[in-house]
Amino acid sequence: MGPLRPDPLMEPLLETIGFGPDTDLERVRAALRRPGGAVFGGDRGPFARRAALGAGVEVLSTYDGIGLWPAYRRGQRLLGKLVDLAAEPWGPFPLRASFEVRAADGPRRLDALAWSARRESWSAVGRAVVTPSAFALDVAHCGPLGGRRGAARGVRWFEPEAGTDLPGTTFVAAPVRRVTTLSNPLSGAGFELVELDVLGGLSVFVSPWQLEHDGHARPAPGEWLAGSFVLVVERLRVGASIGE
Repeated sequence: MGPLRPDPLMEPLLETIGFGPDTDLERVRAALRRPGGAVFGGDRGPFARRAALGAGVEVLSTYDGIGLWPAYRRGQRLLGKLVDLAAEPWGPFPLRASFEVRAADGPRRLDALAWSARRESWSAVGRAVVTPSAFALDVAHCGPLGGRRGAARGVRWFEPEAGTDLPGTTFVAAPVRRVTTLSNPLSGAGFELVELDVLGGLSVFVSPWQLEHDGHARPAPGEWLAGSFVLVVERLRVGASIGE
């Protein structure tokens, strides 16, 4: 068994990208502290680093080098509007942002933790192109909708959750479009990138350990996935010149 995690919220988030309960997190932190490691977020400290796990999946460290958090940089791009922005002390994500984005059933609000690998400045408001991804805190359902396998019809839910311990927490319920199996080179464990049929193809990650513990099936195309997710966006562009 690896060292105790300093924050209980880290455990389900790290499990979504293949760091299981037995992962030696000190070994992971040491890998991120090696000279020449990629630095993100500007001059926030010597331990604000990231390590690529492949296919756009990364693990980020907090500025003290202790906390580890997941990120994904190749999600579906969305055009929207940045309506609120505030500093955020949680994890390595320096910002808490609210967006309005276009969806098939009308405008949707996204509350998310945010960061920019390009180190560009953020405006308080403005049109934006973002790539959201979601990491499961808790999966409530994974399987057929109403007992019907392959049922793509149904109301998609994507609603920010109020009163939670972690900013950016959102309840999501939608059918699975596709599942891609990946491998974490630092832990040797497999994990899955799941694309949901919401927001044009939202990329989400779930913990296989939580699914097994709670008796849920693994995600499969045509099945439904529902639960609480932490939403993270990488800012691509914010400015008045972006299209309506």
